[in-house]
Amino acid sequence: MLNSSLMDILTRLNQNELKDLREYIYSPFFNKNKNVQKLYDYLYKLYPEYPADKMKKEYVYKKLFGTGKFNDGFMRTLIFIITKLAEDYLAYVNYSKDRYNSKICLINELHKREIDRILFKNLKAAEKEFSTQAVKDEKYFRAMHDLQNVKNDSQVLKERTLNAKEVENDLSLKILDYQVIQFLISAMNSYIFILNRGFLVDVQYDLTFLDEIISLIEKNISNYSEYPLVMLLYYELRLLLDKENEFYYNELKKIVLNTDNNFNYIERYNGLVGLQNFCMRIYNSGRLEYLYEIFNIIEFTLKEEYYSSSPGGYFLPQHFKNFVIIGTNIKKFEWTETFIKNYVKKLSPENRENAYSFSMAKVYVAKRDFEKALWYISRVSYQDLYYKLEVRYYTLMIYFELSMFNEAYDLIESYKKYIVNNKLLNNLLKNKHLSFIKFCNELLKIKMSGNTKKLRSLEKSIKNSPNTLNAPWLLYKLDELNIQLEKA
Repeated sequence: MLNSSLMDILTRLNQNELKDLREYIYSPFFNKNKNVQKLYDYLYKLYPEYPADKMKKEYVYKKLFGTGKFNDGFMRTLIFIITKLAEDYLAYVNYSKDRYNSKICLINELHKREIDRILFKNLKAAEKEFSTQAVKDEKYFRAMHDLQNVKNDSQVLKERTLNAKEVENDLSLKILDYQVIQFLISAMNSYIFILNRGFLVDVQYDLTFLDEIISLIEKNISNYSEYPLVMLLYYELRLLLDKENEFYYNELKKIVLNTDNNFNYIERYNGLVGLQNFCMRIYNSGRLEYLYEIFNIIEFTLKEEYYSSSPGGYFLPQHFKNFVIIGTNIKKFEWTETFIKNYVKKLSPENRENAYSFSMAKVYVAKRDFEKALWYISRVSYQDLYYKLEVRYYTLMIYFELSMFNEAYDLIESYKKYIVNNKLLNNLLKNKHLSFIKFCNELLKIKMSGNTKKLRSLEKSIKNSPNTLNAPWLLYKLDELNIQLEKA
């Protein structure tokens, strides 16, 4: 039973949710099977350990239903029913989280059944309540569209008229306005997601209607400015399309950091990520002042607790990694180590050990304590795409710094093979890493041969390769090697 779909659900519910599910299962409206209730009560008492020896179907059957012959089909049926009830409960939980759902569903049902007097009363109450919502997100515009649609349908299609004070003259246009705003928000969110994913994986998309949406907002910028969420998404999108445009960055920054703008969590979170990504791109192009710009955004992110993709969720490993990189690059070592210590426990349990070891390795690389850096990075297991790339990248630098040239040669081969064979990596990321590997390999050849003739041409190649990872380090190692060979 431990590996069943039912336990997949129960192990992810907290104690209060399990209690609510029990009440759901005990409601005769949803379930009248006493054996289902009996089995659920048994499982409920085993929270949170669910010991394996007490979860075997044969053991549970004997415990609950006596010493008769074990009936596997009977147990499977009970487990199936509880699983279905648990799924229905989760659907109810999700439904309840939307502040608009219950009222819109009630209004639609009243309208369908032509219970007009109660319908008009609820229409008026819902419209008043919805209009006071501070957060005007996609759900708000969808709800207002649905509300006005019922209102218009009851007024026009059914040839009935509400009180003149309650109805504006042109509801069809109002419906269209809400529909357009909802569409713009939904479409721009989709474009932003697709374009962001394209920075890592090599997937091609036909972004249908993108140019038309950009043009529509540009031509009506003064009208859409009254909708902060539309403008937030618009500037996020423009930054992804025009990757070095500081005007769009500053406009987005004004919107995102203004706490008077009532955004839901994920909207402000995505805006902050957009700002951070822009700063990293500009910094990597050579604008070093943007390191401090992104550090200020990081401090806002931590203060306001926007480090997870959901409120109260785990710190995302990629953000954690980036925050450590920024802290070490501006040599705020004390801040960085304090950050690692305080926030590593906010990562998901399965990510903590890797993130801690990887982060400490980066700190010691920045401090130029390469033996400690190697010790930490050797403890990182290869899990996802980020770690598989980043661990190889940092390990290769550490091998150079410790003069472990044979190890560096071996790593170069496996590092290059991984990148060439990986079909998911986008071409920009591939080329950055391949250029870095190529120049490291050239440095190794010069080091091992003692031939200085290629130093100047290698220096020129590095400087003329803007997409190379960590060009300053490569040039530093080249100058260092030149001095060593001249002395020899």
